[in-house]
Amino acid sequence: MEEVDNVIKDISARVRAFCDDIIAGRVKKDLLDKHQIPQEYLDVCRDQNHPSSRKMKSRLFEYLMKRIGYYDNIGNAGKIAEIQTNLDSLLFKPKEDNEQPGLYIPRMILGVKDALNKIEGLNGSNSVNFTEKNVVNNVTFGKKEHSFELGYERDSRQAVSLERTPSVQTTITLGGEDYVVPAGGSFVTGHRVTFTQPDEVMVRFERFHSANLQEEQGYYFRYVTEVGAKDDVCREFEKTCYDIDGQDTYTIDTQADGSQLTLYTYQWNDKRFLVIEYHKKMTARVNADFCFATLVALGMITTKVHLNESWLVAYDKEDMQQMKGLFFQTLTDSIQCNYSIFTSNVYPLLVNVAQRIDPKNGEYRACDIISKLKLSNALPWFSTDVFGCLVENMVKYEELRRGIFIILMGSRLHLEVQAAIYCVALEAISNLAPAIIGPQKKVIIGRKKDWKTTRAHFIALSDELCQQQVITEVEKKDIDKKINSMNNAFNSEKLRALLEYYHYPLRMFDELTLFLRNLLLHGNISFDLIKNRKPEDYLFELSINLHKLCCATALLMSGYEGYIVNNRKYYGFAGSYKSFIRIGNNVRVEYPKYKEKKTTVWGNVCEAAKRVREWVRALSGRK
Repeated sequence: MEEVDNVIKDISARVRAFCDDIIAGRVKKDLLDKHQIPQEYLDVCRDQNHPSSRKMKSRLFEYLMKRIGYYDNIGNAGKIAEIQTNLDSLLFKPKEDNEQPGLYIPRMILGVKDALNKIEGLNGSNSVNFTEKNVVNNVTFGKKEHSFELGYERDSRQAVSLERTPSVQTTITLGGEDYVVPAGGSFVTGHRVTFTQPDEVMVRFERFHSANLQEEQGYYFRYVTEVGAKDDVCREFEKTCYDIDGQDTYTIDTQADGSQLTLYTYQWNDKRFLVIEYHKKMTARVNADFCFATLVALGMITTKVHLNESWLVAYDKEDMQQMKGLFFQTLTDSIQCNYSIFTSNVYPLLVNVAQRIDPKNGEYRACDIISKLKLSNALPWFSTDVFGCLVENMVKYEELRRGIFIILMGSRLHLEVQAAIYCVALEAISNLAPAIIGPQKKVIIGRKKDWKTTRAHFIALSDELCQQQVITEVEKKDIDKKINSMNNAFNSEKLRALLEYYHYPLRMFDELTLFLRNLLLHGNISFDLIKNRKPEDYLFELSINLHKLCCATALLMSGYEGYIVNNRKYYGFAGSYKSFIRIGNNVRVEYPKYKEKKTTVWGNVCEAAKRVREWVRALSGRK
């Protein structure tokens, strides 16, 4: 045993000596290339002032130990002795067919610090220069909430081009560099006319970019926005750990549309930033839209959409080392959704349900069950592969992106408005049905012969009413248009088709929610179907169920298989089934009582209405 320990010590010492030679520059470049050690990695190791230098040196040693086969044979004394014998050959004459991935350095180590230095420098700037600065007085400038504001006094007879920026492009100078304020990028927020004193003017800048950048030219971008000190965007996701400036940083690494997408938070001084890196060249507008879709997808899982403002750091090369310039844009306020759809932590949901059932001992009983059944880690992290697909779908389908954004935003509205807004989102997502399921037109009356006969009766009645002068020719044309579109399926049927296409387990209350969609959409909040309940109760229940159905559709479209949160159970509504609902992987719930009456995918509206009324009576306990 002592002999093996000595062999291991000898191997470690000789590999460390080789590492020292590499860092000291005593190893030739062709040998470094054979070991797949890039120059930028060595630059960090050699920079004693770089926060990641020490960790990069340690990682270099581990990389070489793995490359010589040490870790794969640690338990085999004979193989370890063989490695010791052949160590010089393994280090100085490495095999070029080594299957181990080459050593690399994350892009964020090389570029993000410089980017944030630049951004924070502009955020702290209090001086500005512009064309007519010499004709105004008492100039003030600084960063306000999500925008920059300029104030000055001027003679009422003087003209300042900045005041015409809604229609005219202009240029300002910040920190010694020129920035272009495009038409519409700023506007006058205050203009106080005093007649006896100089006019007081306030100009707000919501969009500008470095003068050396072109809005229609493609760049590689690093998207940066400030978030709260406690915001952890990775908390529900599969994670990859990188060293950034000496700190272990968790990232979401995935692929979207064939390119690498990375999200992480970065602590800089007393602020925290969310950074999105997408390694594909595109224009600033396209990148901003892509990042918005990414933020909406992230917000659907974490319940928060981080907006407020954005900085796009532009680079000419994919390595994102040498910054080319900046784009700035003010956005709407960040959104915090009241309802969740995914969690990897069963504790709060199960304890809440248990406390409602047994206020005195519920928490203890729930904790005991969680411990005995080992439920603490029962739910896996959200898959980064699924997240990449979710982002792709958000980019590809505007209806999905806008629909999900609406439900995340709408959760803060009054319940009477919230339910209707959620139905608007439902409408948007439902319109994806033809694109997902197929281009064929879906109808209520499936047989063409039956619809042709039905339509003929309605047209004949319309002709008769017109001949009897009950309706005018103009009114007849409008009525005929309605008749011709009568057989088109309702949007609630389209969403049902999507859910059934992905084998979502529709339950009684889901059917009721879809059936009431049209009434909610048109502002009706009193339903004959729901007796002995106040609107504020069933409007809330309908809203959280609409939230679930919309999010479930987005997840299923992205290939998700797993559990989603059932908020109806969390808030204690009767007949809510389970706390977590499993979707995907051909999961389906059938109701034997109605199985023989089940309609086609798009359904028959009259039959669906009848089933819904029967289910409502069952839910309410009525015969």
